[in-house]
Amino acid sequence: MGNGINKMDRMCQLHELIRLEQTGTPNELAERLHISRTQLYKMLDIVKEYGVDVRYSRAFRTYHYFFDM
Repeated sequence: MGNGINKMDRMCQLHELIRLEQTGTPNELAERLHISRTQLYKMLDIVKEYGVDVRYSRAFRTYHYFFDM
């Protein structure tokens, strides 16, 4: 049961860092969340499965939510 709480906590941390556009590079973000880069990409895939458009900006070195207006 502890793993479920950790996964939810990580998902909340991921959301907050993306919302603030302070994720850093994929490697930095994975390190902040204490997970592998592969696990990070799996988390991002889950977010995208819910229809959320998350993109990485190389210019700003952060993930961000993208809203098509």
